[in-house]
Amino acid sequence: MEKQKAITDRIAAAIFYGKTEPIEIPDKGKIRIHAEYTKNGYSSIVNFSFTDELVQKEYLDFYKRAVGTRDSIDWKDGKVARVKLSQIDLFLHKLLNDTLHKRHQPFLTDEVKKALAKYPYRSQDGKGMKAKVIMRFFNPVRTGTWYVTEMADVLYQKNAKKGTDYVTYEKRDPDFSFDKVKDVVFFGLAELGYEFEWGSFSMSELSGLILPHDMEIERDEHIPPLKYTLEECFKMYNEQTP
Repeated sequence: MEKQKAITDRIAAAIFYGKTEPIEIPDKGKIRIHAEYTKNGYSSIVNFSFTDELVQKEYLDFYKRAVGTRDSIDWKDGKVARVKLSQIDLFLHKLLNDTLHKRHQPFLTDEVKKALAKYPYRSQDGKGMKAKVIMRFFNPVRTGTWYVTEMADVLYQKNAKKGTDYVTYEKRDPDFSFDKVKDVVFFGLAELGYEFEWGSFSMSELSGLILPHDMEIERDEHIPPLKYTLEECFKMYNEQTP
């Protein structure tokens, strides 16, 4: 933590005083700073590049998955007044602690896996709000709620390199095992603003999002698999029925 904070402070100071020299990151190469100023000189976009190719790839992946305000500079009277580096700070924290691809909470427990295996795609057709809920995911820092009612598609480890070979999950498949699965596409009801919509969303999509303050999309542990219907969950959380 101290090491990461010291590096972030040095980056902030370099931007504040207009220095462009690369900054050393122990065992990870160096970081270069690029500030792109607008024509009026009162705002800017801050980008970073790393001399270590692997770290650069990790940063670009992190930047793509991160949600929230980007690193930026505040100006006053034509001068830098404040440097805001919440994202690079979080990236360095995860990089130096080897947690870039680790979650605080497991997405699929053994109990959840058993429930998913019982409900393939279209198994709850026609039930509407009476459909059983396998999982509820939510965004702890802003809007976003996902109710899982079925398991639609799976991406097996052997096909993961291709990235697009998802196959429809068949309950009668005798060789199915979550140990062989790289990703899962869920089907259910999602709310991403002011309305709920039925549709598909993947485990990698939800679990990969990086929220501000090192938070993540969470699985609601107060909703045991198959205990409640959608209707009961909506009453529990005082959500407006679609």
